[in-house]
Amino acid sequence: MTAEEFKRRWESTADDRLNAFPENSLSDVRVPRGARAFLIEAGLPDSAAPFLPFDPPKKGTLPRFRLCGTSHPHLAATES
Repeated sequence: MTAEEFKRRWESTADDRLNAFPENSLSDVRVPRGARAFLIEAGLPDSAAPFLPFDPPKKGTLPRFRLCGTSHPHLAATES
């Protein structure tokens, strides 16, 4: 299923919509190309229960947060 097909099916209900991410918001995010393309073309739902929003940033790149108690280099991102 393509990102476009997924978006069309997801948004077939009036209350369900996806938020596509601006390409520049993912410019320094390390994710596979397919995931990056999906986020740009289809996006993520507005939110998920309980109270987890998926809004893309209004400007710039995605914020970074430090995960405490991890020694894995890919998980130990720093705040920006």
